[in-house]
Amino acid sequence: MADAGFEIEILEDGGISSQVAPEQIGVRDDAMTRCADDLGFAEPPAPLTDDELTALYDSYVEVAKCMADSGYPTAEPPSRQAFVDSGGQGWHPYDAVPVGSVSDFAALESDCPQP
Repeated sequence: MADAGFEIEILEDGGISSQVAPEQIGVRDDAMTRCADDLGFAEPPAPLTDDELTALYDSYVEVAKCMADSGYPTAEPPSRQAFVDSGGQGWHPYDAVPVGSVSDFAALESDCPQP
């Protein structure tokens, strides 16, 4: 991204943040796509197995418990089987929290890290 002329910040969770003018968003997104292609990240990962989805669900439930204990809003999770049947779609414990900024998200992730 820096080679493409964009200032970026590497976030604690490994993501990146960049501030661009609205008219540069498309150019930035194209540069991100080229970077992903160059690094071999363009291919979607293989779907999770039922065992992996079950383990992910259990991890998400632990995150939701942490969030409740830490005073964050939470939503009732679906059943384990519904989560597995959906391929892991439709529920993430963080979805119940209205996150207004990168620092809010960083605080949530610091208090109750994602698996």
